[in-house]
Amino acid sequence: MRKLGKFIRLVQNEYIKILKKVSTWIMLILILVVCVGYFGVSKIAEYQVKNNRYEMSEQDWKKQLNSNLTYAKETKYEGWEADVAEYQFCLDHEIFQYDWRRTAVTAVFHEVQDAAVAESLKTAIINEDWKAYFQYMLDAAPEGTEEDSWLYQYCIDHNLKPDQEDATYRLAAQLSTAKAELASMEQQKGNGVSVDANKYQKLKDNVQLYTYRLDHSITFDVSENTGWFNSGILNFWTVFSDSYRVLTFVGILMIMVCGAIVSSEFSQGTIKFLLINPAKRWKILAAKYVTAITFGYCMLLLTYLLSGLGSMLLFGTDNLGAQYFYVSSGAVKSMPGFVYILRNYMLSSVNILVMSSLAFAISSLVRNTALSVGIGMGAMLGGSLIVTILSAFRLDWARFLIFSNTDLIAISQGNSAFMGQTVGFALCVLGVHLFIFQGIGILSGLVIPKLMNV
Repeated sequence: MRKLGKFIRLVQNEYIKILKKVSTWIMLILILVVCVGYFGVSKIAEYQVKNNRYEMSEQDWKKQLNSNLTYAKETKYEGWEADVAEYQFCLDHEIFQYDWRRTAVTAVFHEVQDAAVAESLKTAIINEDWKAYFQYMLDAAPEGTEEDSWLYQYCIDHNLKPDQEDATYRLAAQLSTAKAELASMEQQKGNGVSVDANKYQKLKDNVQLYTYRLDHSITFDVSENTGWFNSGILNFWTVFSDSYRVLTFVGILMIMVCGAIVSSEFSQGTIKFLLINPAKRWKILAAKYVTAITFGYCMLLLTYLLSGLGSMLLFGTDNLGAQYFYVSSGAVKSMPGFVYILRNYMLSSVNILVMSSLAFAISSLVRNTALSVGIGMGAMLGGSLIVTILSAFRLDWARFLIFSNTDLIAISQGNSAFMGQTVGFALCVLGVHLFIFQGIGILSGLVIPKLMNV
């Protein structure tokens, strides 16, 4: 315990040094500025999305239908009579939006051959009797297409009105689509056709996940609300989940700290006073490394808290207690949304940790802050480009490079640049590199001062 207490005091001393520097506080202010900038961009994006979203009014729908009607009558292309009847029916009964009624009208005038059935369906459309139309679709479905008509039966059995604004109906529609696609792939497999194994497994997982959510009335899932950069949906969870992108800036600051924490002692001439300390040299170096890394993770947690708070203030607190659902080992599991995003922060920090360790090792070896920071930043920012180039040439040996294993989020989602890459393999590769970096850092920190006779 005494030895541990001495080591903790060494770390405390290093923290005192860091916190006394003006540059440290500038870093913290910059993190705040970057977070504010991120939310500013998010809010501007929300404003643009709302302004760019165009929803046709009833007047616009009438104009379009009348225009289509006129064009059909004038050109008299093949099948124009059915189109004219369809457009006129929609105008007469004010059917404008593309909902179940619009789909039913198309079926009536283009697919139904029996006049009595057609009239019955017209009556159902006018009376908004969606159950009658769904029952017709069930009866008309060919044998062997149960998955395609599953949604109709589910809506009838659960009295679920087909409305895209209803979250339960949207979830049921997602499940129906996944079931149909999975059945199609299984049929292909049965016919000896090769299918994408990852896509097949993903579909199986989605069917299981959507079924679970329907059975438990879970209409909101954090897994469907991640990343507004890709989805274009802006709410608390999409904005908060994408905030990990700010960690690139945190990584730069962390590399700057690691790259200077040893070399600055040499450049400022304070290394001799430091080594007068009765603590062993390897402990001093270890304390510096622990200080730099833990300080970096403090900045990471600060970013996480600021991002969560900013997301709440600007995008509200709807579904704040939502869970992240996923399938693992054949079972549906969940974790709190906040835990899921913190997990992504930690996974993203692995790249920062490794490159910061590289900067620390170079700082101990060459005692040059600019060089160690430059190499660390170059490796962190340029690593993905190197992996992209090597994977494009299908150089499989590149999977053993450190850059190929730092994006743990992509690897965990099966989106690695190399086939069969796993999180376990990536952690092993990263562990070996970290061991090498620390060996270089500590050994050089022990040998160089001895060569200088200090």
